This record gives sequence, structure tokens and C-alpha cells, in this order.
Amino acid sequence: MTNGIEWNYLLCESEDPIAFSHYFDAFENMFLYDSYPMTKAVVEEYRNGYRISSDKRAKERINNHYDSYNKRLGNKATDLTGQVAESTASYMTDRKRQLFTPNPAQREALMELENTRLEGNEKALVVAATGIGKTYLAAFDSQNFENILFVAHREEILNQAKATFASVRGEKGLGRLYAGYKEYDADILFASVQSLKNATALQAFDRNRFNYLIVDEIHHGTAPSYKRIIDHFEPDFMLGLTATPYRMDQQDVFELCDYNCVYEANLFSAINRGWLVPYRYYGIYDVTVDYGKISYINGKYVEKELEQALSINTRAELILKHYKRYRRHRTLAFCSSIEHAEYMAGYFNGHGVKSICIHSNQNTTHYEDRNLGLAYLENNDIDVVFSVDMLNEGVDIPSLDMLLFLRPTESPTVFLQQLGRGLRKHNGKHDVRILDFIGNFKKVDLIPFLLSEGWDGKKGVKDLENQELLPEGCQVDFEFEVVDLIDRAIRSQIGIKDRIKTLYLECKEENGNIPPTRMQFFTWLSGGQFLQVRKNAKINPFKNYIGTTNEWNNLEADQAFLVSTEYQVIQYVEKTSMSQLYKLPVLLSFIKEDRFEDHCSKQELINTFKDFYKNNRNRMDIERNKSMTGHSTFSDEQWWKVIKGNPIHFMSRTNSELFELREDTFWIKSDFEWSAKSIERQNWFVEQVKDAIDFRRNEFLAIRLEDKL
Repeated sequence: MTNGIEWNYLLCESEDPIAFSHYFDAFENMFLYDSYPMTKAVVEEYRNGYRISSDKRAKERINNHYDSYNKRLGNKATDLTGQVAESTASYMTDRKRQLFTPNPAQREALMELENTRLEGNEKALVVAATGIGKTYLAAFDSQNFENILFVAHREEILNQAKATFASVRGEKGLGRLYAGYKEYDADILFASVQSLKNATALQAFDRNRFNYLIVDEIHHGTAPSYKRIIDHFEPDFMLGLTATPYRMDQQDVFELCDYNCVYEANLFSAINRGWLVPYRYYGIYDVTVDYGKISYINGKYVEKELEQALSINTRAELILKHYKRYRRHRTLAFCSSIEHAEYMAGYFNGHGVKSICIHSNQNTTHYEDRNLGLAYLENNDIDVVFSVDMLNEGVDIPSLDMLLFLRPTESPTVFLQQLGRGLRKHNGKHDVRILDFIGNFKKVDLIPFLLSEGWDGKKGVKDLENQELLPEGCQVDFEFEVVDLIDRAIRSQIGIKDRIKTLYLECKEENGNIPPTRMQFFTWLSGGQFLQVRKNAKINPFKNYIGTTNEWNNLEADQAFLVSTEYQVIQYVEKTSMSQLYKLPVLLSFIKEDRFEDHCSKQELINTFKDFYKNNRNRMDIERNKSMTGHSTFSDEQWWKVIKGNPIHFMSRTNSELFELREDTFWIKSDFEWSAKSIERQNWFVEQVKDAIDFRRNEFLAIRLEDKL
């Protein structure tokens, strides 16, 4: 909000009807044409588009300089207004109070979490960039729950989480289930995935033992070890936390939280709002490696070949030269393998740049313990840490002011995790400098999309220098050769039909070469990719998933199946038009205990509708209809009137060859003759129908109701 209007007039219509009429008309015109309801969607749109002003960011820099100056003088200097600074004790008291009070992002997320629980939701996902304080958010949100389980995959994350909860809730009742600790009876238990992943460990806990489950870094949640834990417990509420908004790397993560993403503050919005520092990104042309000569299998370069190609003197010399040119105080470099990291640390040390490695092999020359290594970096005892995966997530290094990307970009998730390592705010730190060494690798065209907020690929890469496309205060500078490289990669992209097939095959590869379901493919695609698929109706695989994917997997479709009632039912689910979700609970009513029957009774339909609309996201649809006001108190006959009058009526009329209502029973007009088919065929068909229904539900909710992905 950048301006406002204030009127201070006392007008009497009987004394001055002309003036009264003028102000009345002016107000009506403003109210009707220049205003709009302050809905949740409007607030979110404003929030996501907000940018901190350059003046405010400059003022923050001045205050950061002043804070550092105060510390050097023992906190006795005068502040900018000439007043004497507070004593050290008073300062620390206030600082503690600030640390343990929700910050603006946390307050927004806490409000959304409370709202979603009031609406009846039992699961929620929060996407928040590194530096926002997701663990503190969880601690603040947990205060109305007594028995809490916090699950993570690394001890460092669990140690930090335990300390965070202690600062918010106190030490009482906190326990550990990792690193040899087995404090099963703790009210608030911090447990590693490794300690809970087997059935024997889980059986030590009743399903209802915890009323609040927190899964940190939930983008790992599709792994079997995580899913076993999530499936075992039945808490009152589950919170999933991640810094990674990209669905193309998350597959079923959204499903784990019932697709209920209540709050998102990604890297860009966090930079725009001044919660994180801006980045200065330099795309440096790396001519020393020809990625075309490295084997590329299952969406990745073969590690050993990649390691050998990256570990050469000419490339190390290129990296060292640019490091010295842009040098800062504390640098973290991301490498492709342990051997690559060791090679780079040896080269830098040999040229007078003090370096260590943080990875998983202690029996190497430059290895250092993670905690000690980070302490050395913090204290300026070393210049560079070369890391392999271990520092991508869950580690806070606020003072980092330089990053080196020394491996090819293969994953949006990893790229943004690495970027996020350097964005935390720190006294005296204005931005983070990033050097990315770019060659002709497979996914080089991803980089502009990952750095910008609106770049659509139609304009040249140099267009990224336009500040409007970047987060506030950020800068992108590509060398000319890199610009040409990326532009060529984008221009050479194959046709849309082949591109969709390529995306499907990439998803299949990441799925262990198992053909993905509709929902797996849907959640794997990025928002922009799915919209591109959806707007090309003739080649949209979701309109005939079995036929299209059979073709892509080189399978011959069963001709008898293509004319069967089963195929007709699946095609109906895939292609039927929907202005509301009404048809989906009707179709679900035919599924009974994992069997599909050719009829469903009045009461079965009523019960399915009631269950279907208990879900909050499904209720979003039904509550748009004024005739459904008060549906939570509907009698069975009121529900039957709705079901019979809308979905059944239209399904019977528009697809009379398939559906028919006989008295109070709804029929599919065919005998499935399951006895003549195998159990495997029955199970396959039921799974296909469920998958198609699940896809249509989530596609509808994402596109029609939320108008976003």
C-alpha cells in the first residue's frame, strides 16, 4: 500500500445538498470501482509481490555497520541519534527476547497454521527459505501440544532443533532418540530417521503416542524409511517443513501433507522482504570440460567420469583465478565427489589459500570434522571449505559471504539449497557472491529460470540483467560465452510433444525406471511444465494416460481392453468435464474394499459424499455453491437430493450408454465379469481408477479453485 485518502468533513445534506452529493458520489465511485475485498488471496498476492525499498535496505546496511562498530567499542558508542547505547547486559536481554519471539515470516506462518487447524485440516506443509527459521516456527507452533515427535535425518539438525525447542519451551520433557540415546518416554522426542526406520523400533510406540508430528526436510519424505514413520503414527496434526518449493524434485511430498501448503516464503520473496541478503551471481564460462564426452545415465552424469573431468589443473587454475579476483572472507565450495573435493583443496592449499574438506571419508588428506571445520571458517582460520552434499541443507553458516558452484547444475532442489547456504543475514554482510563455473552440461538451460522470478525463456539470457526479473538488490552477470551457450540450449529444445515424452521418461528414470502413476508424474512436473502440458489438449497424456504411456514404454495395448467397460470408465474419469468435484465421490462409491463393482446404493453414495467433503480442500469447492450452505448439518435426504439432482442426473443424461439410475441404485451398464479375470487385473484396474480420480481432484483444486500450482 503506497498511498491513501483521508477526508475530514462534517456535512449536512439539508444545509448543503450540492456538497453532500459531491462527496457521496465520490465515495460511492471509490468504493465500487477503486476497491476490492481484502480476501486471503489478495493478501497472499500482496505478500508474495512485496519488495523492501532500496532506501530501507540501505538503512539496514548502515545499522549493520553501526552494530559491528558498537561491538568493537564494547557497546559504549553513541547511536545514530546521539543517544548512549544500552549496556551489554541490557542489550543481551533484549536480544534474547527478540530471538525467542516470532519474526514476521513466522508470525504469518503461525497464523496460517492456526487457521488450517480451525478448518479441520490434520496436515500442513510450510515452504520457507533457509534463514527464515523453520525450526523456531515449529517450536512456536507446538506450544499448545503436549506430546511431540520431531523427525530429521541428521544429528546436526536434531541437535539444533532440541536447542531451539529448549529456548522456546524450556528444557523440561525434551528427549533424544539418536546418537545412542534412547529416551523413549520424553514428552518432546527428537528422533533420527535411522532410529525409527525399522518396524521393531516403530512398534515401541503406540500410533497415538504423539499428538504433533514434525517432519523436517520433508522433501526426503518419499523415501521408504520416511514413509514408514509417517504411516505408522496418527497424530492430531502433522507439519512438514522444507526450503524447496520445486515439485519436480519432490514427487509425492505434497501428497504426504494432503496437498495443503499453507505458507510459502521462498528464496526470492524472502530476499524481496529483506529477510535474506541479496546475491551477486557470476556465470563464468568453463571451457576446460566437454560434458558431451561424459556418460549420462538416468538423468545424471556418471560420477567417476565426471570426477575425472572436473579434477584437472586447467580447471582448478580457472577457479583459483576467479576466486582471487572476487575473493571474500568465508567461502564454501560445492564439489561433485570426495575425490573432487580433495583435489580442489590440495590445489588451493598448494597455491597459498588455506582450505579443508568436509565430507564422509575421514581417511583422506584434507578431511576435517564438520563442526571443527565450520568453526575454523567462522574464525577465519581457513579460507575455503570444499564440501560434498553434507552442507547442502540443515546447516547454518550466517557469516558465509561467497559460494563456489564447482559441479554442473543437475537438480533445481540442489541448486537452490546451495544458493540458500549463503543468504542468511549477518552483521556487516550485505550480500553473498556466487561464482558458478558453467560448461555445456545437459541442464544448463535451467539456470536462468532458477535465478529469476519471471524470465520465460523467450528473451535472451542477457535480459536477466533487467532488475525487474530478479529479487530486490540481486545481480546476475553472465560472461558472453555463457549467454551464447544457454541461448543455444534453449533454442535447440525439441517440439512440445517430444518434450512431454522426455519429461515423462526423466520422471520414470528418477522413479527407478518404474513407470510413474498419474499423480507421480503430475507432482514431478513443475508448475510451468504442467500448464504447458495441459494447454495442448491433443497431446496431453493425462487425457489417455494408459494409451500414451504404453506407447512411450514400447508396450502393445491389449486390443480387447481398449473396447472394454474398464477402459471406458478410466477414459470417463480422465476426460469428463467438471465445474465442481461432484462426479468424483460418485465414482469412488463404486470402489468397495479395493473391489470395483458395477453398482452403488443410495446409502453408499451418501456416505461417500460425506467422507469426501470432510476434507478441507474438497470443501473449498462445495462451499462456493450457495445452495450448499450448512451442508455440515445436512440430513441424508438432503444429501441424496444434491447427489441425485446434480452428478447422477448429468452423468446419466450425457453418458447414458455407460451410467443408469434404477430406482435408488446407480449402475454402470456392463457386467465386468471379474470372475473371468485375474485378481491382478482387478487390482490394476482399481488402482488406475483411484489414480485417475486423485489426479482429477488435485488438478481441479490447483487450477480451478486456487488458480495456481
